[in-house]
Amino acid sequence: MSNPDETDPLLWWHDNILSLVPEAVYPDTKTAQQAGRFIEETNRKRTEAGLPALQTLPSLNRVAQAHAMDQAIRDYWNHRTPEDLGSRDRIAAAGAGTVLVGGENSSVARPGASTVDLVVENFSIHPGHRELLYNTGVEYIGVGIFNYSPDEHVHYVQLLVSF
Repeated sequence: MSNPDETDPLLWWHDNILSLVPEAVYPDTKTAQQAGRFIEETNRKRTEAGLPALQTLPSLNRVAQAHAMDQAIRDYWNHRTPEDLGSRDRIAAAGAGTVLVGGENSSVARPGASTVDLVVENFSIHPGHRELLYNTGVEYIGVGIFNYSPDEHVHYVQLLVSF
């Protein structure tokens, strides 16, 4: 892994973080099932509020998973990377499109202390997360869940956007 200070931050993120995410996106079946539940619960909350369900985009899942993994590996929790790249930057760097509306919700929890249902419930209560969760202008969703090791925190990332 090269030093991010020595190159373009978007290119560095693409080549050193996004490229580590496998084609299947999630590292195992359990995580893939949790990601599916994360999306289902998000759409349940939205439809209960009279909003349309969001369409899953594999490219957004990949970007969300890369950010969850990056936070766990480099030990930070922020909507922006240490190089100051936000969700829109990362989505563009991945070639997924130019975001017109939307952004990112994220959470971190001790292993076993949280479930995707609880994460989405907390998003629905927190004012900033709630605003994005119930944004009428977003159409697509991508999610990431990463646990570096059994005794480390679990990182959850939810991208809700329109292009």
